[in-house]
Amino acid sequence: MKARVLVRLLTAAGHDVVTTSDLDLDGHIDPVVLARAASEHRILITYNGDDFRALHDSGASHAGVVLVYREHRNVMSYAEIVRALDNILASYSNLDNSLHVLNQWVY
Repeated sequence: MKARVLVRLLTAAGHDVVTTSDLDLDGHIDPVVLARAASEHRILITYNGDDFRALHDSGASHAGVVLVYREHRNVMSYAEIVRALDNILASYSNLDNSLHVLNQWVY
């Protein structure tokens, strides 16, 4: 499973990571996933940008939403995802109720 490679890299970088599969949330609707992340004060990282941007814009409370876009000209490797996340976290004291596009943080 490809997601496990990303989980291993994030964990090795010191991040506490769980997946929707770990939480038995696969197949659940996005508001349920976001509410669970919020209840555990977890930042949600997703490739599902449009739907989670809409949830964020609706005013749903959360610990932070980080979008990863997979456009053919700007596909991020897993190592770039980890580096970009570290860059965001180094720049903000917390991400509560904020939304960030991870692709912009690779440097």
